[in-house]
Amino acid sequence: MGRHSAPETDEEGFESATQRLPSPPPTAWTRPLPPAPPPSVPPAQPSPPAQPSVSAQPVSSEAATAVTAPVVPGAAEPAPPAPAPAPAAGTRGDLQLLRSDTRLLLWCVGAVVVLFLVYTSVLIVLGRTDVYLIWLWVPTVLSGITIGGLLDRAHRAVSSPDRSAP
Repeated sequence: MGRHSAPETDEEGFESATQRLPSPPPTAWTRPLPPAPPPSVPPAQPSPPAQPSVSAQPVSSEAATAVTAPVVPGAAEPAPPAPAPAPAAGTRGDLQLLRSDTRLLLWCVGAVVVLFLVYTSVLIVLGRTDVYLIWLWVPTVLSGITIGGLLDRAHRAVSSPDRSAP
């Protein structure tokens, strides 16, 4: 087979092509998954103790006064209660707050609108609307700071119910 000639069979070309291809570097999508932990089996419930048979033989005084705790195999201390889930933090927590509290959402939208209206009004009063796009970052940054403050205040109100939200 020459350098530029087609393979004689389809299988020959496929095999030679796959042999030449390097394997891709491992990524999060191609890495094998770690082995799954074995399923946890809850401890078996102990069967109730058998009822002692009543015998007519007398019991010695030492045996009658001895108190022993029943030994139950596999019995363990009860598991502590699961801790309460921590409130979501970061962007996820902020979005949960905005979705659950309509009042907070309206405060945030109002803060953005008011800041941009004030910015536009100031530039119109100064007669410098030609630099509107150049200084657009000012109300954008101030809006971000204002919304961040409102969200922080709402997070604090959620974590301590005695404070009121915005």
